[in-house]
Amino acid sequence: MTRVLVVTSDPIGPKMAGPAIRSWNIALVLAAEHEVRLVTTSILDAQPAPFDQYLVPPGRHRAFAKLEAWADVIVFQGHAMSMFRPLRSSRKLLVADIYDPMHVEQLEQARDRPLEEYKRIVADRVELLNEQLLRADFMMAASDRQRLFYLGQLSALGRLNPLTYGY
Repeated sequence: MTRVLVVTSDPIGPKMAGPAIRSWNIALVLAAEHEVRLVTTSILDAQPAPFDQYLVPPGRHRAFAKLEAWADVIVFQGHAMSMFRPLRSSRKLLVADIYDPMHVEQLEQARDRPLEEYKRIVADRVELLNEQLLRADFMMAASDRQRLFYLGQLSALGRLNPLTYGY
């Protein structure tokens, strides 16, 4: 069995928001054939499930390193890569769940901020997403349109090229 670590920044519990629901369902589907652990970086109210659930707050590098060492595959979303050095440096198979185009999202959400702060917020999200696109072995998007959007960004980063195109 493959050991899969699924990481979300959203609270896990009886009421979950979109990112947690997505991570929960990824873990649920994968648990049918693999050993799965679901990690949240915020709040954990463990629920009955065919996988173990963990709370690892941001910056708890040693705690995350134990889970990283256990895993064969790590599925992550959002800010997880910026929260844990062991994820950034992992040699495991990394799957970025990039269903949330956070850099585009911030163009709307932060637009009422002072201009310098607005530019910094958007630039930070672009940098975070680009790091994920450069590091991840695989990426998951939410739709065919999103897939095309990210293929453009992967192309701009040099990840879509004659060596990778066939995969």
